[in-house]
Amino acid sequence: MDAGLKVLRERRTDWIITWKQNKVRWILFYYLVGLIVSCLFFFLEEVFLPLPISYLHKSFMVVLWIPIATVLVSIIATNTRKYLPVLSPQPEEEEAVPDDFFHRYAQTLLALLMFGIWAAGYFLIAYITEAHTTHTLPTLAWERETPLRPEFVFIYLTIYPTFLLPFLFIHQKDFFRLFSFAYITVMCICYVVYLFYPVSFERPELTVNSFSTWVLAIVYGADRPWNCFPSLHVAMSLLAALTILEVHRIRGMLTLLLTFLIALSTILIKQHYVLDVVAAMLLTATIYFVYIRRQILNTLYVRVLRAEETLEKWINRKIDSRVWESLDGPLRNRMREMIQSIIDESTEGRAKKDNLPPLFPEGDPPAKIREDKS
Repeated sequence: MDAGLKVLRERRTDWIITWKQNKVRWILFYYLVGLIVSCLFFFLEEVFLPLPISYLHKSFMVVLWIPIATVLVSIIATNTRKYLPVLSPQPEEEEAVPDDFFHRYAQTLLALLMFGIWAAGYFLIAYITEAHTTHTLPTLAWERETPLRPEFVFIYLTIYPTFLLPFLFIHQKDFFRLFSFAYITVMCICYVVYLFYPVSFERPELTVNSFSTWVLAIVYGADRPWNCFPSLHVAMSLLAALTILEVHRIRGMLTLLLTFLIALSTILIKQHYVLDVVAAMLLTATIYFVYIRRQILNTLYVRVLRAEETLEKWINRKIDSRVWESLDGPLRNRMREMIQSIIDESTEGRAKKDNLPPLFPEGDPPAKIREDKS
């Protein structure tokens, strides 16, 4: 049994980082959760009741005040164990914490490296393909008729903390390596498509008259309107949601819901075609199955083989019982006579000469056989 298969048979709740294991990763994780909460808050604020404060103050609320408050609540709740439960109990045998800084924070550093590869790779490809001829994709009627909804830019921006969530949430090394390879594979496939088939999207005119349009103008300025197919936003968020779903159902379902909102936002802020979203989901689902679910299916296959062995033993016992029952009556007597005659011939009459009892006496079978039969 390979190591990956052995890992996937363990209790997955033990794979989740806890406060005692690594306080830095815990704080970073809940800071990212706070970023998501703040983006959702300002999405609702822009839709229903815009606050009469400056854009600068709102920006500080998004990136600092609300995330920091989320971190403080998580620390207090975890240590008091009153409001929020500890994510998972400590394993019975904890691994020794390495003293070396690099080894202690290797997974956190890898998370930042992966984020850097994602961002740098995307903008590098965009720079390379800027002078290339771009393509357009067909659009649906409702897609063309749907107006620009700039407030969805806050949902769109949640992809950045969502991308990093699994790297700070999961500490199991084999599974960490598994979904890291899945991330890299999805990014590489998207980058190859961007190089050889760059797709552009024609954006509408944007007038800055609110906090959401101000933020959307920044997004438009930083992210050029090409390299749209497939959508890396949707692909990365869906892969993060499926990864978290493997170790925690509730948090995975919440992240999956956020992923569908992100996919919707890419269309409503006129960043992607519907086909970009569909292609990204199909790509991610395929990579997820190849890298993660296939291992789990292998585990299930082993369990099915064990069930087949148990079933085979049960069937053999039933067959033995039926064979013995079929020997009742004349058939059993005939079989007894045949075997007795063979034994008599092979021993040249020694059984009769020494007055040994016959192998199969008349009457009922021995008590042991009767018990087995019953």
